Amino acid sequence: MGRIEKDKRMLLWMVHLYCDYNHSKDGKLCEGCSRLIHYSYQRISKCSYGEKKTSCRRCKTPCYNPVMKRKIKAVMRFSGPRVLFHHPFRWMKNQF
Repeated sequence: MGRIEKDKRMLLWMVHLYCDYNHSKDGKLCEGCSRLIHYSYQRISKCSYGEKKTSCRRCKTPCYNPVMKRKIKAVMRFSGPRVLFHHPFRWMKNQF
């Protein structure tokens, strides 16, 4: 599995975690989080660095628009610390 697919899987998991805690309690993504996932998948798939990409926050040519960047940062800030408690072994092996 390549870097882009791993990033997509991790992103999906983190957005689900964020949405479950903040918006939807039934395990389904709300409309706003679904749009965020769709937008992020498009951006990640069209990354000009391809499989050699770094993390998006360290990228020298960011491709997220400012509104979506704020939303994804909020998701990452919320979900990042909680990921360790939900799946610590998958996190250590980076198998998302």
